[in-house]
Amino acid sequence: IGAIASDLARVSRDKILDNARQLMHYHAGCKHLLEVQFHREDGFGSGVTQHFYEAVSVALQRREVSQRWRLWIPDAHGHDYQADPEGPFKYLVNAEGLFPLPLP
Repeated sequence: IGAIASDLARVSRDKILDNARQLMHYHAGCKHLLEVQFHREDGFGSGVTQHFYEAVSVALQRREVSQRWRLWIPDAHGHDYQADPEGPFKYLVNAEGLFPLPLP
């Protein structure tokens, strides 16, 4: 049995969603292991790759992203967010969890 081939991708923390979208599009048909390294940082490997996916999932929970891409069923804090976009409700907070919006 041979070694598992891997691809190393460098991404920017500042453009995490754009980089993730491009990376998933490019790597979707590949059977290699994907490892991620952040620009201007030394580390890579499974821990950094796991952190990349965590950062992407957190970014997808931002209310502004959900509103732009119509991802999640909204919660009851939309008015609080409008009053303070960088306040405590910049992320969706549903006690029951996040649920995707149905496709149009």
